[in-house]
Amino acid sequence: MMYQVKHKQKLADFQPDDLIMSFKKGAKFKDMPPNPIELTWNPENESGTKASYYSSGKVLMTKQLVEALYAAGVNNIDVYPVIIHSTLGAKDCSDYVAVNIVGAIEAVDREKSEFIYDSGGLFDNIFARMILDESKINRVLLFRLAEAISTVIVHESVVKTLESMGDFGLTFIKSDEYAG
Repeated sequence: MMYQVKHKQKLADFQPDDLIMSFKKGAKFKDMPPNPIELTWNPENESGTKASYYSSGKVLMTKQLVEALYAAGVNNIDVYPVIIHSTLGAKDCSDYVAVNIVGAIEAVDREKSEFIYDSGGLFDNIFARMILDESKINRVLLFRLAEAISTVIVHESVVKTLESMGDFGLTFIKSDEYAG
């Protein structure tokens, strides 16, 4: 069984930055990002709940979440140091790394899935019901779904490992119950 990753709560976020690299292509970078990647908390909600996983323009995870993914057997992520600056005078945060999930798999069973929007190809599909063809996944534990590239899919074994290691503030939706 495969699951989609979702956040449980409203999160602190970041001010726009100049880094134009996409962390949502599912491919290795040709050019390395800055070392470290420097971000700034959004002053409107910096004091809000800090998540273990952010997936807006960049994918950020706490170092603890990355270690848990490694413990679960995930081996297709590249990580890059991050420093997050405070706008409220707090100490800079170095608890996060930027994560590039290497692997976009075309795994949707188009015959069994129900589409809200079918682009006829990859990347931009929206599903009323998504059914994966697990034979196309080849035991990959974490990947981007090629038909909806911002969707991150994890194997059930990863979910079980993460849940056993603590509360990372994530919700896991069974792939056949996913709509979006």
